[in-house]
Amino acid sequence: GGQASTFDISAVDPAALERARAAVLAVLEAGGGECSRQSVRNALKQSGVAGMPISALGREVFFSGTEVYLRSAPVQPAKAPSGNIVPEELQQQMVEITREAGGKIFISQLVERMSWHPGTERYEQHGTLKKAVSQVPELFYEPRKVFTAAAFARQLAPAKRRKRKQKADGSDGEAEEEGDADQAVVTAAVVEADAGDEGGGLGA
Repeated sequence: GGQASTFDISAVDPAALERARAAVLAVLEAGGGECSRQSVRNALKQSGVAGMPISALGREVFFSGTEVYLRSAPVQPAKAPSGNIVPEELQQQMVEITREAGGKIFISQLVERMSWHPGTERYEQHGTLKKAVSQVPELFYEPRKVFTAAAFARQLAPAKRRKRKQKADGSDGEAEEEGDADQAVVTAAVVEADAGDEGGGLGA
C-alpha cells in the first residue's frame, strides 16, 4: 500500500514492536524458518503495525526483494519453469557475475551486467531476469519469502575471506567462527535490504 513509504517507525510503541516481532518469529518458526511475505504482512496487521517495513523487525528476520545471493549448495527449483528454459550458459554467467560480486548482487545490477533489459532478445525469450534467476539452482532470490536470519545464513555460500581451520580435537572453534561470520553477512544484508524493502515493482 501507499502508506509504507511514509511509515514512521519512531511512532511505534516499543511494546507493539516487540509483540509484532514475537508474532512474526512464531510464524517463521512454525514454517521451519521461512514463510511467505504475505504471512508476515498479516502478522504485522494483527499486531497493530500494518504497513511497517519488515526490516524494522530487527536482525533475527531476513527479507530482501532486491538482492541475489550465491547459495552454499545448488537447490532444484520447486516447480518447473513455465515458458522457455534459460540455457545453462546464461545460468552460469549469472552465477559467475554473482560470485565475482562477492556472493551478493542487486537484481538491478545483474540486469545491467547481463544486458537483460526489456526489448532485448533475452528478455523477449525468457521474460524478466527475476523469473530467470529463479531457475538457477546456485542462486538464492526470494522476493516473496521471509526467513529467520539463521535459516537465511544456512542458504549462503561461505564468504571467500574465511579460512577454514582444521582442528584436531573436533570442530567447535570452526563452528563458532562460521557463526560469527554468517551473522556479520546477515546483518549487512538486512541493513542493505532495508532500502528496497517496500519498493514499488518488487512483486512484479
